[in-house]
Amino acid sequence: MNQYIKEERYILGIDMGTTSIKVTIISSISFSVIEEHTDSSNMFIINNGIQSEQNVSKIIQNLNNCMSLISENILRKVIGIGICGQVHGLICWSSNDNPLIRKTLDNKHFFEVNPKKVSHHYTWQDNRCNKEFLSSLPKPDSHLTIHSGYGCCTLFWLSRNSPVTIESFNRAGTIADFVVSMLCDLDTVKMSTQSAASWGYYNTERNEWNINLLKNAKFPVHFLPEVTQPNVVAKNLKYSWHNIPIGVPVGVALGDLQCSVFAALDNDDHAVVNISTSAQLIFVLKNFSFTEAEKTVAKFVPYFDGKYLSETAALNGDELWKILIENGYKEENQSDLLFEPTFLGERHKPDQRGSIVNIHINNFKLFQIFRALCKGVVTNLHSMTSSETLNKKQIKKIIGIGSALLRNKILQMELEKQYSLPVEYKRSGDAPFGAALSMLQTLNFHKLEI
Repeated sequence: MNQYIKEERYILGIDMGTTSIKVTIISSISFSVIEEHTDSSNMFIINNGIQSEQNVSKIIQNLNNCMSLISENILRKVIGIGICGQVHGLICWSSNDNPLIRKTLDNKHFFEVNPKKVSHHYTWQDNRCNKEFLSSLPKPDSHLTIHSGYGCCTLFWLSRNSPVTIESFNRAGTIADFVVSMLCDLDTVKMSTQSAASWGYYNTERNEWNINLLKNAKFPVHFLPEVTQPNVVAKNLKYSWHNIPIGVPVGVALGDLQCSVFAALDNDDHAVVNISTSAQLIFVLKNFSFTEAEKTVAKFVPYFDGKYLSETAALNGDELWKILIENGYKEENQSDLLFEPTFLGERHKPDQRGSIVNIHINNFKLFQIFRALCKGVVTNLHSMTSSETLNKKQIKKIIGIGSALLRNKILQMELEKQYSLPVEYKRSGDAPFGAALSMLQTLNFHKLEI
């Protein structure tokens, strides 16, 4: 991968997450992590189950906090910046009224954001687009369906219900797209296919927005970004930033899921099981084909090099995983309780709720409930993508990542038992690490040197 990197330099990976900002520095020679920092300070303005909005100024402040912790000598030797983040969210701004406030402190240049010149960041958790509203929208010309929290759906809602909120803006993207645009001083927003597909109303086979369909529905199409393939350079760094030199290439923003998988997978015949704030089973599709039954329980999203990922996600929620992590060290006896931990429903069954079945006086002790809970998490995942499905897709091995899975032996036992495949547990499935690795590959592919 490092054929064109003649001496050790560094790649910066950034993950613009929902609850935290993470930065990772990797070596251009060994690909090893040199430094990593996280800021989990609260970024939410409101997050009440219906509205989920964040303060963009605070998000950028958290990013600056992380960057300030990286060694200055390393930052001066950064030769590429890879950025990823949540792919469904929305932020609007104007190309005619720059929201950046450029600052210098201790000879270090950085930028802050004027919150009056950007919209709030509407996250993927935003639920203002209820069933009734979604049913009023046109059906996308895409293999992917739409959901509340998707960028185009949120723009539809704002244009119909609160047009004054966006009337002074003419640009839109994900929070990661915004950071790329600000670092490179882009006039036109560049968005990867990974994010465009997750915004809704993007046809990945033809690589185009559903422009006519959206125009007919009176959607503000001037907000739609220019879409490009992943693994390309958006542009070069316009100004020195935290001691990173002017002119360093910045990659187009990528999806956090895609980067996590890229960091974890060694081969396309491996699958990734990630159990942290949700449970996901992901593998690379060798060809773009799937049944209608598969489509109801899995999403098929753009990956790299024209490939797709099959993603099955169980929306179990943060509270469940806090319980799992806190109790993960306890290995107790088997339980015949049947626990369905579908607390938040599933994408294909949004109204489904959790249940406990087969309760009797001998199986309702705390450790037995916990054991049944762990089993139920894996069983729920298996019900959507079974071991038989993985065999048909010629998957030979599972890579296990995620804080809950790595720290909980009972979850590991259930995963190995129900899928009957070799499982390797890794701590390398971090999104910023994958973003940095992807950027390093981009530099080598384009034979770029600093």
